[in-house]
Amino acid sequence: MFSELKKYKEQDHFFLMPKDDIQEVCNAPSKNGVFVIHSLNNFRVEMVYIGSTDSSLEPSGLKNQIMMRAKFLQAKIKEEGAEAVDIYWYVTNEDNPKEVELIILSLYVDVNEAVPRWNY
Repeated sequence: MFSELKKYKEQDHFFLMPKDDIQEVCNAPSKNGVFVIHSLNNFRVEMVYIGSTDSSLEPSGLKNQIMMRAKFLQAKIKEEGAEAVDIYWYVTNEDNPKEVELIILSLYVDVNEAVPRWNY
């Protein structure tokens, strides 16, 4: 994971499996922050998406941003035959979530020479 995210004390993750209801498994708070999604497929873990909250939306917050992607996530799980996605979230407190997202995306691109494949 990215060392830049270690400073955020309020953080956690949850798994979303093909038959799960995201409203039941999502443990993200309604606070601003960033989230990183990993796909679990055939014993392989791949970072596939980096996102953040958008304070211009109402309601904003990690929970809302992740829940808004429920259909997309379930479709991707089915399309790729993944066992699950593992969604890590970080409350960024006073740090601007969009700026943190851009830093993390930049670090990912530096290593992988492309954005995560769901960040198209």
